[in-house]
Amino acid sequence: MNQGEENKQCQICKGYLFEDDDVVICPVCGAPHHRDCWQSVGHCGVEGDHGTENQYNKVKARETEQKSKDSDSGEIKTCTFCGRESHSNGGIFCPYCGQAYSNGHSNPNQHRGPNVFMGGMPNSDFVYGGLDKEAKIEDVKVEHIAKFVGANSTRYLSRFAALSKKKKGSWNWAAFISPAAWCFSRKMYLYGVIFFIVTLAVGICSFPFLVEYDQLVEESDTAVRSMYAMISENYDKFSLIPMLMMTIGGMVELVMMLLVGRYGDWLYRSHTLESVKRITSASAVEDVDIKLASSGSLSLLWAVVILTLGNYLPQLIATMLW
Repeated sequence: MNQGEENKQCQICKGYLFEDDDVVICPVCGAPHHRDCWQSVGHCGVEGDHGTENQYNKVKARETEQKSKDSDSGEIKTCTFCGRESHSNGGIFCPYCGQAYSNGHSNPNQHRGPNVFMGGMPNSDFVYGGLDKEAKIEDVKVEHIAKFVGANSTRYLSRFAALSKKKKGSWNWAAFISPAAWCFSRKMYLYGVIFFIVTLAVGICSFPFLVEYDQLVEESDTAVRSMYAMISENYDKFSLIPMLMMTIGGMVELVMMLLVGRYGDWLYRSHTLESVKRITSASAVEDVDIKLASSGSLSLLWAVVILTLGNYLPQLIATMLW
C-alpha cells in the first residue's frame, strides 16, 4: 500500500483497499487498483473517462466515499460472505470483498464464492456451493470436503454433489487445457505423472517433424504463412515416419485432453473423498482441519513447474535422442 490509498476502492472490483494490499495507481488519473485487478484487464478501470469531466479525481472520490460512510440515509447491508456491514447507497456489491449482495438470502452457504482473480477477498469461512455444510457426499461431510478442496470449493462441491457412479461426466476447462498441470495443482500426483509422461512422449515424437518444418521455413523464400499452409503446400517434402509420429502423437494427446476434460471432476471427486475419509478416520491426526487443508488445496507452484517442464523438457530429451 502506498500514497495514502487505504480504504479507497479499487476501480475495477470496487473492493476496499487495505494497508497490506498490493496497489497500482493509474499514472494518468491517479485511480487506485488491486494489482491483480489491473493485470486482469491491462489498464485503468476508468480509462474511458480519461480526459473528460468524469475523470477520476482523488479529492472528489475521497469526499464522496466519506459522505457515503457518514450518511444515515443509505441502507445498511450485511454481506453474507465476509460478514461486514456497509452503507449500500443502492450498490449491489460489498465494498470490502467485492461480492454481490445476496438479495435477501440469509443462508451464506448459498452465496457465490469470491472471484479472487478480480480482487475478491476470500475469508476464513468456506462457501459450500449451495449445500448444507453438515450434508454428506458418500458419507463424507461437505464441510470437510470444502476444507480439503480449498480454492474454488464452490464449483467443485456443486459438481461433486451432481456426479455419481452412473453420472461421471462433467466438464473442466483447466483439466482439458493441461491435464498434467491441473492434476499436480490439485495434488493428484499419480494421475499427474501419467498424463505428464504422455505429454512428454508426444513432444519427443513430434520433434523430428518440427525440425523438418523449421528447416523448410528457413529455406523458403516466400512470405511467412501459417503452419497449415506450409505443410499442405510442401507435403511431399516431409519424411513419412516423422509425419506419422507427429499425427499419431497429436491424436493421442487430444484424446487424453478430451477425456480428462470430461471426467477430470470425477477423478478429483474420487481422490478427494478417499483422502478425506482417510484423514478423518486416522486416530493419529491431532488437528483434522489443518491436515485437510495441508493435504489438499490448490498448489499453483506445481502447475507452473509442470507447464515449464512440459515446454522445455521434450525438446531437451529429443535433442539428445535424435
